[in-house]
Amino acid sequence: MRTNYALPVFVLACGGNAEEADDEKAEPVEIEILSPEHGSVWSEGDDIHLEVSAKQGKADADVDSVVWTVGDREVRGASTDVGNIDPGSYDVVVDVVVGDKHYGGRVGIVVNRDEADSDTDADADADADADADADADVTRYAGTMDSHVWLSGDFDYDASCPGTVSLTVTSSGSIDGTGQCRLDGTYDMAYDIEGTVSGRDISGDMIMVDDGTEYRTPFTGTGKVGDTMNASFDKTFRDGGNELRLQGTWTASPQ
Repeated sequence: MRTNYALPVFVLACGGNAEEADDEKAEPVEIEILSPEHGSVWSEGDDIHLEVSAKQGKADADVDSVVWTVGDREVRGASTDVGNIDPGSYDVVVDVVVGDKHYGGRVGIVVNRDEADSDTDADADADADADADADADVTRYAGTMDSHVWLSGDFDYDASCPGTVSLTVTSSGSIDGTGQCRLDGTYDMAYDIEGTVSGRDISGDMIMVDDGTEYRTPFTGTGKVGDTMNASFDKTFRDGGNELRLQGTWTASPQ
């Protein structure tokens, strides 16, 4: 399934929030996720510490509520823990309410499967049926994305966009998956990821689609099937007098 997101939509989204930006300048509240760190790697069974700070100027903001979302789990509190998270890549999203306004933040993390459990599961699958043997030809990957977005033209924008990637890689070297990030804690950007592995090199495209038109951001990098993959990308889209540049990296490890 393709992602419905493209340059014209992005331009309108940025332009429609100018008043909100002015309001935040008049009453600045800064949200910082102290834990977990973006790109951090955890093991299955770990208790993941969640902590956020809210500042209004130099003073602590008067926070009304804090809600965290990790996968399908939801927990509350400015400093708390969440456990029993299945292996995979996750966006850790926080919603902080100060007064009548919501302030968001997001970081990407990876939870790795315990190696001993993984070996046991693999043995059990091999004994169970032929489908499990077929699954051995596909390696699942999870990882994080660090990206940055620049917009110039009718509106100027310059912000980071951290997120996650989730991939499958076949033994023949075909890469397929998705990636997503949250721009400046406000706008969601999502991609379909397609590519190939050749030796120790990887290449492909991160794809957004709008009204049947594909917007492809090429990526290149290193890695082989069964090993960690590292990719980088840098693409500028132009629409009339507007320019949108997407630049960044992603890293994914086998699960």
